[in-house]
Amino acid sequence: MTLNIVGAWAFPSSSGSTTYETTLDEVATLSCNCPGFIFKRAGQTRGCKHIRQVAPFVESVLLGKLTVQEVAEKLGIAGNPPPVSVTSPLSTPKTKLAASSSSKSKKKGRLIDFEE
Repeated sequence: MTLNIVGAWAFPSSSGSTTYETTLDEVATLSCNCPGFIFKRAGQTRGCKHIRQVAPFVESVLLGKLTVQEVAEKLGIAGNPPPVSVTSPLSTPKTKLAASSSSKSKKKGRLIDFEE
């Protein structure tokens, strides 16, 4: 199943050296590419501080009451909807994958838990 992304917000990292992207798809699923979202510990709910900041605005964005840019302005960040589609995690088997050894992340070898 392919889902359209309806919004994306760019959050600067705490160190300011990189930017993390939080996306919203057409069925109100939020995702983020930050380590806090990707490297979820077993038994913890998937999420991160970026998703917690955007979550209160999801319904308003989907209903057209707020634009992605208006949410970004309220949060003091950059925001714009990218013209791309994503594959739903529902269409892929729920598995645990080892982090790539070629990753530049300092968290090499940790498991990524895709189960929600």
